[in-house]
Amino acid sequence: MIARDAIAVWLDADLTTLWERVRHKDTRPLLRTPDPKGTLSRLLDQRRDLYALAGLRLPVGAHASIDDTTQDALRLLATRPDFLETL
Repeated sequence: MIARDAIAVWLDADLTTLWERVRHKDTRPLLRTPDPKGTLSRLLDQRRDLYALAGLRLPVGAHASIDDTTQDALRLLATRPDFLETL
């Protein structure tokens, strides 16, 4: 449905980057386990092939800010004028 009506963007970050971003948050119920980093690693491994089905992939570096990532995503979306109009 997403591929038909929209476009998915995979924000592709490695385990270390993801862990640094979520390890102090309590807003991730799936990570409320005795080994949250191990759980995150397993989830990433289980989901990677599904994420790879996204229409666009944006590698996200460890030091990328939210603003940097947003701008990079907009630039990536701009490569798809069928989904994003430029002003």
